[in-house]
Amino acid sequence: MRNTVIIHVFVGKIAVIFKLEICEVVEINLLRNVIMFVVEFSALFFVLFLRLNTSYGWLVIVFFLISAMLAYLLFKSRLRYEKKLKNMSNTISREILIFTVIKDDITAAKRFVEHYGNFPQNFHVLVFDDKSVDGTYEYLTNASKKFKNLEVRTLKRSERILHPKGEALEKALKENYDFIFLCDGDSLISLNDLNFLASRMEEKKLDYISAQRRNTEKERVSYYSADVNEIFMSLMNVLVSTVGGNIFPGSGHLFRRESFKDFKYESVCLSEDTYIGDWIHRHKKRGEKFYSVHVEELTPEKFTLKLFQMLKWTKNGIFERLKRPSWGTLLQYFLLFTIIFSTFRPHSCLFLVAYSAFTVLFGMIFGAALAFKKVKPAVIGFLVFSFEIFLSTLYNFYLYNKVALNKSDDSLMGNFERTKRE
Repeated sequence: MRNTVIIHVFVGKIAVIFKLEICEVVEINLLRNVIMFVVEFSALFFVLFLRLNTSYGWLVIVFFLISAMLAYLLFKSRLRYEKKLKNMSNTISREILIFTVIKDDITAAKRFVEHYGNFPQNFHVLVFDDKSVDGTYEYLTNASKKFKNLEVRTLKRSERILHPKGEALEKALKENYDFIFLCDGDSLISLNDLNFLASRMEEKKLDYISAQRRNTEKERVSYYSADVNEIFMSLMNVLVSTVGGNIFPGSGHLFRRESFKDFKYESVCLSEDTYIGDWIHRHKKRGEKFYSVHVEELTPEKFTLKLFQMLKWTKNGIFERLKRPSWGTLLQYFLLFTIIFSTFRPHSCLFLVAYSAFTVLFGMIFGAALAFKKVKPAVIGFLVFSFEIFLSTLYNFYLYNKVALNKSDDSLMGNFERTKRE
């Protein structure tokens, strides 16, 4: 009886989270029935395996398939719901600033300017050049003569340990525009989608609204994996937000300037994206995410470059997050400890919990990938990303313990990232 209750709570909690956070107001009774069926079915199967004392091998397959099906149904339902909203939305006339930072990347600069330079005149494009030496600045200044809504400035850096995009964001929020669109130099969003985000934010009186980052421009393994990674981050944000956290991808966000007028970075900020998410959570800003509104981005085509990029972001994000620990941070550390410890105690209850949780999580990642992508890129991307997340988990555990065992505050004041991030 006790096992039955535990599993009902465990699987039921996941179902409730995703029903509330992903589906929101989707009126689908069939989906609700499917969720309840999955909860009961998985609970019965789990209890049956425990009672019969059989191998856990089949349990992995069952949990994986159930989780994948659940995530697939929920995301598909959410995407259909969003499609209806987009069809009913109206275009509003607001002054919107689109800004980014570019350094020594003339290819990204051309791609960015030629896309946003053709937007209507109520969309103003501001590009901060971070002292480029490869001709990027010269190209941008010449392009500003062709595109009347484009302005180019040289980024003036402070003495803080802060990413250039963080410096630019503070400056952009001081400009006299209604909405500010935060994006990277390689981030492209369609005019219709940006108009939809603006109208939705105005309709619901939101402080910010986010699009889904995607990597689908090329048919390459690194792009498949990067795209699944973006979907995974959205999935994790749903879970983390329920325990007081916020995973904040660094581009594809529309801010209401008035709501962020007091926003300012600290003197030492190792991850400007993590800081924004934490600031939004502490100041209780209201936001919404739309998974069908895509911000297309580029990714390193070499797997090794992409992997090291991900590990670097992981490192800076962890050190920034640990400056202000939350329940979400403590939960993440506990889960990492559970995963590592359980490998040395394969017959313990802790191992069973970690085993089941990871099976459910990876099932959800696979199901979500199938909801967004075709079968081939979804499968390949999932397999490659699974390897990446394994390495990232080990690296996370190492970093958390390095900070925990360090008696001084040097680790949180930039010792691991002493130079300003480029």
